[in-house]
Amino acid sequence: MKRSAITLLILLIVAGCSWTRPGPLPAGFQGKELFVVKPLMFGSDQYSVYFQDGIPVSQRDLTIWDYYCNLRLNESRPEAWKLEHARYKLAGFKAYSELCDRFTCDLVNEYTLGTYSGPQASVLTCRRRASIDDQSGLLLEVLTPRQLEAILGDTVQIR
Repeated sequence: MKRSAITLLILLIVAGCSWTRPGPLPAGFQGKELFVVKPLMFGSDQYSVYFQDGIPVSQRDLTIWDYYCNLRLNESRPEAWKLEHARYKLAGFKAYSELCDRFTCDLVNEYTLGTYSGPQASVLTCRRRASIDDQSGLLLEVLTPRQLEAILGDTVQIR
């Protein structure tokens, strides 16, 4: 009974956190920007790129149980292209959980972006899957700049 009550409380917290608006950036990200310092390849009609363990990866190569990030642009192009020397302002932040099913949820760090140079970008979203059976895995953590840099690698830098 006690375990059911705790699980229900966690589910209510998880469901309630996903609707909040972007807030201020965590202290380590104040005044920071994202710089694309090495070319990022985009396929035709592709508008986002995924990063995990310091390299760009395809969506099918992700390990959902480890943090990965998705840099999403507002537009795609009909032909393959590369993004070079783009610069984006980290403008807002929210951390939340999305309920995926009865047994797992996604822990999300979402950074709102403003575009200084390069194609318009809207958001950098970093997430990992956590199991409800693992109570410690449900703790929503705010990534540090060092953790985010480890996910993004040397293609996209935080300065």
